[in-house]
Amino acid sequence: MTTADIVIIGGGPAGTATLWTIEQFAPGTRTILLEASGSLGAGSSTASLEAFRTCWPTHCIAQQMKRSIEVFLNADDYFGDGASRALAVKQQGYLFCGFTEAQAASLKSDVDHLYSVGMDHIEFLDTEEVRYRFPWLGDKLIAGKFDPVAGWLDSNSLINLYVRNAPNAEIRFNVEGVKLVVQSGKVVGVQSLDNYISTPCVVIAAGAGSRAVGRTAGVELPIVAIPRQSFTTGWRHDGFNAGGPMVIGAAPSPHVHPEAHTGAIFGWEYGWNSRQHTPDHVQHALETPDSPASTYKDSRFPSITLALLARQFGHRDGVGFSSPNYLRGVRHNAGYYVRSM
Repeated sequence: MTTADIVIIGGGPAGTATLWTIEQFAPGTRTILLEASGSLGAGSSTASLEAFRTCWPTHCIAQQMKRSIEVFLNADDYFGDGASRALAVKQQGYLFCGFTEAQAASLKSDVDHLYSVGMDHIEFLDTEEVRYRFPWLGDKLIAGKFDPVAGWLDSNSLINLYVRNAPNAEIRFNVEGVKLVVQSGKVVGVQSLDNYISTPCVVIAAGAGSRAVGRTAGVELPIVAIPRQSFTTGWRHDGFNAGGPMVIGAAPSPHVHPEAHTGAIFGWEYGWNSRQHTPDHVQHALETPDSPASTYKDSRFPSITLALLARQFGHRDGVGFSSPNYLRGVRHNAGYYVRSM
């Protein structure tokens, strides 16, 4: 039997960030992180666009993101020399797009609310301004909500920096069948298929599997898992330069940002395929997600995403997002996005 002060379940950004935070503020704490797969960041992170933003509608989340961005932008101070280069932060903004008067009014209302909770750096861009800044998106775009602080980074590097800076922690891979052990209403340990760890404290950071872990202790976490897909291309159309923002279309909100020197990465919560697997679930939100997430991968997803973006922005005849060049050498991923109910 092993003993630990804290056990963390899940080796993604949340779990490894917890590991690092404990090391910073309570050095000497005996911490063990359990990961179900054979590598860190193998769950929801695999289909993410590795992005961050500040335009959240509640003050508490905005403050959390402000702190996170401070760490990202000063990585060498927190993680050591070379960390900033490894993270490769691109702070190029988020552009939420509007194509109708109703959508423009909604974006303006969003910005007004964000101002009211202290986020006065968020901009509403009227038709003249949004077309002046982003002419390559086309004349169908009539309004935008722009978060200039937002951007993206290398999440795999971030995970490994957290771990590198928590040298006293133990990390275990391929840990299956994790269950919390409760006695007299208190957590006393973590049982897996091949080991028992005695501990009074557990942090559940298992992404899409968190609800199932909580249930082993009689706790119903109010979260659901949303199947999502992303794909990366090695090509990007003229005008969409390497300094461009994350572009988010109108509902159902397909989004894309430049990747590397000549490519782009696309994603959104595409639900048709997942509803075929789980027709009883509302909006393809899953309490108990399937594993692996590749169950929900739809080979049509890249073509559908490009067609949706091309339609919204009015790109036709092989121009812009309608260019067939985007479908050459696609790398297609599937994972889960976890959110509260």
